[in-house]
Amino acid sequence: MTGYNFKLDDLWSEVKSIIKKSEYFDETIYQTYFDNTDLSNFDGSTATISVESSFQKIILNNEIPIIAQTLGRVLNMDEVGCEIVLKSDQKNNISQYLNQIKKEPVIKEDGIVPTQNFNNFVVGTSNKESHSAALGCAYRPGQFFTPLFIYGNSGLGKTHLLHSIGNYVKKNNPDSNVLYISSSDFVRHVANSIGNGTIEDFKDQMNNLDVLLIDDIQFIAGKEKAETEVEAKRLLEYLGLSHRIDHKPSELSGGEQQRVAVARALINKPLVIFADEPSGNLDTHSAENLHELFFKLRDEFNQTFVIVTHNEELANMADRKLVMVDGLIT
Repeated sequence: MTGYNFKLDDLWSEVKSIIKKSEYFDETIYQTYFDNTDLSNFDGSTATISVESSFQKIILNNEIPIIAQTLGRVLNMDEVGCEIVLKSDQKNNISQYLNQIKKEPVIKEDGIVPTQNFNNFVVGTSNKESHSAALGCAYRPGQFFTPLFIYGNSGLGKTHLLHSIGNYVKKNNPDSNVLYISSSDFVRHVANSIGNGTIEDFKDQMNNLDVLLIDDIQFIAGKEKAETEVEAKRLLEYLGLSHRIDHKPSELSGGEQQRVAVARALINKPLVIFADEPSGNLDTHSAENLHELFFKLRDEFNQTFVIVTHNEELANMADRKLVMVDGLIT
């Protein structure tokens, strides 16, 4: 028999049923030592049976012949090997295996330009202090001049110094983790990581760096654009629109356009959101989804929604409903 078409749980249930009916074990022994076992693996010749306790393992090791015989009967095989293992040992092995798996980095290239180094950096009166500080930073990463900010006008060699630090560290510490990145790319990676659910991997990669070189960091220091882009990505992800972030409005459905409008209203975290006939141009299904979204957002962000609508169903969902007739609130 070369192929096996079964689920382990189904196979083991059948084996246990046969053993129980055979009365090989009395009821107490069966319930205590056999009933709570699992078939965790079968590789075609050997079955791995998981048990809860060491004592249970000792008992069932003595019963391997009857277990193997029953497995062979169910599988129509002459010989089946069996091993009894502790479930706790299996969990530890899985945990160790997962810890050993090297995660794919979110940012795969270190960004360092190999040709820019201290040897070909032109030192002058305008940059000699920066050159000295950068060299000291590269010589003892994390000890001298950390964090190091290099400030100056364009064309004085700031970016060249950043790459020089990276190349020096890589040459003298080959196992070190070094990353050069522009501030705009850094923000983009943060936003993308939030959108695709890899933000923890991104943070892990940043925390494991020995040297992080960020160019034009002042754009992050300003924060407004960076924070807005990150918040927009988060809201679009929340609203189920992260896959549409690069699409034009004309490429969106009516329901998607309304959800974008909701994201736009939420971006500045207002205390009160006013919505005038928000679902007036939507089909019934899209309108219902939008209505449910309003109440979900209310609970999630603790914001107040004031909605004007002809939709009685939506009005009846509100915590408070005011009806206007002939210009008067009734």
